[in-house]
Amino acid sequence: MDKTEVEVQVTLQSGTYYLGDPCYVIADEDWLPWLEACNYTKNDTLMATVPGKEIDAVGFRTAHGDGMYEFEGQNTKSWKEDDWTTILELGVDSGMIGFVSSVGVTPETMQFVQKVTFEHPCTITWREGNLSWITSRGESFRVKTDDSDWGDW
Repeated sequence: MDKTEVEVQVTLQSGTYYLGDPCYVIADEDWLPWLEACNYTKNDTLMATVPGKEIDAVGFRTAHGDGMYEFEGQNTKSWKEDDWTTILELGVDSGMIGFVSSVGVTPETMQFVQKVTFEHPCTITWREGNLSWITSRGESFRVKTDDSDWGDW
């Protein structure tokens, strides 16, 4: 049996976003309309603007559904490839982690989301439940939802 690796890349425009489970950021009354706009029954990566709002959101499925997952940053002053620091544990209740534009939204809780700002467009890579990206400043970040599949990241 062979395993097919799936990789998705999404480029986010410069701006400020909330990183975490989109269900903690998108208002309850907007949740189902956003899922429907994403065609959630047919897609693993959900991307859409919340209908009737100027709120862009993208959600990537986690490897193991709901739980707590580490958001990590790499020490750019270290030569060690494995020198990662946990910034925050992200709580997940909808089986996905993603980015929601911060304009006009107030997260349900700040306990499980992290505000991040991209000075320039930034490409997020999702592979088998794990997210990674490098900012225009050369800073590396990742969210691990499957420890067994980092491979050559």
